[in-house]
Amino acid sequence: AIESVSSPKEKMVKYIESCFTWLEKNRDDVKAWFFFFYICGSDKSLRQLHNDLTSMGRDRIVALITLMSEPKTHATEKLKVKAKMVQRLITGALNELLTELEPSDILEVRKQIVHQCLKIITE
Repeated sequence: AIESVSSPKEKMVKYIESCFTWLEKNRDDVKAWFFFFYICGSDKSLRQLHNDLTSMGRDRIVALITLMSEPKTHATEKLKVKAKMVQRLITGALNELLTELEPSDILEVRKQIVHQCLKIITE
């Protein structure tokens, strides 16, 4: 868990890794999450709920990025863009692991996503 590590970078890595652990331990929950995405495409009220939920997730990532920033000079909008990119990478990877027929090595995908997310954050 995020609380088990002390450095901001380690906290970010744990956050990203937790998404993959969720898939490993609760595959049906992740399927339901993707089904929720599908429904949001045609239901405006659920789309608003989805927007609110993804904004909360983005704000969590922004908080973690802020902890990593030295010195803390990032503009909030720039951090939000980076956080959204992190969300997109994680979501895309989970989608791949959940829905594609050709199996991917979850540990390798997780390692790649962590690397790319950290690269985005530190640019």
